[in-house]
Amino acid sequence: DLDSDLKLTADGAFIGTPLYMAPEIGRVPDVDGRVDIFSLGVTFYYMVTGVQPFRGFKTMEILSARAHDRIKPPEKHVTDLPEELRKVLGKMLCKDRDRRYLDMDELIDDLERLGRGEPVKAPDPELWGAGGGSSKPGKPSRRSRPPAEVSGEENLLQNPMVWVIGFALAISVVLIALIIVLINT
Repeated sequence: DLDSDLKLTADGAFIGTPLYMAPEIGRVPDVDGRVDIFSLGVTFYYMVTGVQPFRGFKTMEILSARAHDRIKPPEKHVTDLPEELRKVLGKMLCKDRDRRYLDMDELIDDLERLGRGEPVKAPDPELWGAGGGSSKPGKPSRRSRPPAEVSGEENLLQNPMVWVIGFALAISVVLIALIIVLINT
C-alpha cells in the first residue's frame, strides 16, 4: 500500500544530518549502537563548547570522514574543561568505532563516575592527544570566562554533575523522540 511505502527507507539511503553521522555509516554493513554514541558525542560536544565540532567543513568532507581527524579539542573553546570530561568526549567521538564506548551502559558508567568526581575509565583521547583539559588553555570563546566574572563559590563548567545532568537530559530527549517515532510506524 502507498502509505506504508512512504514510511519505508530505501536500501542504501542515508537518513540523518551529516553533522551527526558516525564515520562508519555507509562504509560498513553492520552498524550498531555505537553510531548513536557518536551522534550523542557530537551533541555533547556542542552542549559543552557551544560550537558544532564539524562547523565549517563541507558535507563531503564529513561523509568521507576526512573532517573527523580535524575536530578541534574542546579546550580550544572552553579553557576550564575538566580533563575527565574531555576523555569522555574523546571516546564518544572516536573515529574508530572499536575504540568508542561499546554500548550505552559503558558510557553511563563513565558519566556516573564523572558525576561522582571519580576518574573515568576512558583513556586520554587519541583524537586530540593526551594532556588537554583545564591544564592546557586554548583560545577563549564565548563559553570561557575570566575568573573575575565567575559568580558563586564554583564555576559551573567545572562541576561534572552539571555536565552529567545536561547530558542525561539530552539522552532523555533522544529516547523520547525514538519512542514517538517507533509508536507512529
